[in-house]
Amino acid sequence: MTLKRLLVLVVPLATAFAGCAWTGIESQVLPTYSGSQFSNIGVLVDLPDPILQRDAEKRFVAELQAAGVKAVAYSSLVPLTIRSSPDERLEIFDDRGADAVLHVFCTSAGSTSFYVPQTSTLTGSVNPATGDVWATSTTYGGYSMSKPWADYVVELIGLRSGDVVWIGYSETRGNAFADSKTLLRSLADKTADQIVKDGVVVSSRSSDTLPEDWGDRRDPSNWR
Repeated sequence: MTLKRLLVLVVPLATAFAGCAWTGIESQVLPTYSGSQFSNIGVLVDLPDPILQRDAEKRFVAELQAAGVKAVAYSSLVPLTIRSSPDERLEIFDDRGADAVLHVFCTSAGSTSFYVPQTSTLTGSVNPATGDVWATSTTYGGYSMSKPWADYVVELIGLRSGDVVWIGYSETRGNAFADSKTLLRSLADKTADQIVKDGVVVSSRSSDTLPEDWGDRRDPSNWR
């Protein structure tokens, strides 16, 4: 057989991967907790970006409600363009019937960079009728990427006493396709699970009736 032509098509490998994140949280019920469960939780996520704050609060509320906990977002009560003091924020929740506030804030954040080496694969076929050889070269890598991370503190404040009664310290890590929204979604999932398990909020679903994989993010293979 005579080799007539060699036609090579170079195709970069698509990187259509989803952003995923994992959250580990250590929580503690503090001595200030009276033993009476809270039934209506206000959610306040302190972030400099009002759009990200609104989205994060919506996610926290959705996850709490999915776990059987009544919740309301601060951004649904007051325009985020209005600046309020911490005490004024608590008063707003109190006026709307909340008995506790879940306050979320970031203590540190950053990203870890890594280099993806370039690799190529060549596949081909032959047209028996014409002798043409078709080859496809797929190239991947040859660039740097970064994985975002953030550490958060989540505290539950009893509005009657003004005391922090429950606190969680979290580490959230994302893959190379994650962003701030991805990290906050993971944190919301894990927080809703943990606060129900710790028994400080009223839930229409007991912690032992939640799905087996609810909030289980300690194994990176379960990343969202």
